[in-house]
Amino acid sequence: MQRIEKKIRNYINDRNRVRNAITGYLRNVLNSSKGDCITITTAKIMNEYQLQRRDLPLLRLMLWDFMVKVGTTARKSKRNVYKYVICGEDIDKLEAALNDKGNA
Repeated sequence: MQRIEKKIRNYINDRNRVRNAITGYLRNVLNSSKGDCITITTAKIMNEYQLQRRDLPLLRLMLWDFMVKVGTTARKSKRNVYKYVICGEDIDKLEAALNDKGNA
């Protein structure tokens, strides 16, 4: 029973760490965006927030879920890096979604 509880606690901690990385990165990108489009990749988030390799599947899933709600789709590039390009009105949707929920 203790092993199961430990796994659940670890999963919750991993999920919170990844969620904080996603929201922090998206807020930074939105605040510093100057052009018409924003490019978001899983590799940039992992590097900037020093996430571990074991966090990648959770990062992909949580980021994909959030981006689908905003209305963008992913393009898979080399080496399992997922790339999201957000342009125009989708940037406003992303900003509104971040402000409404406060988390991804």
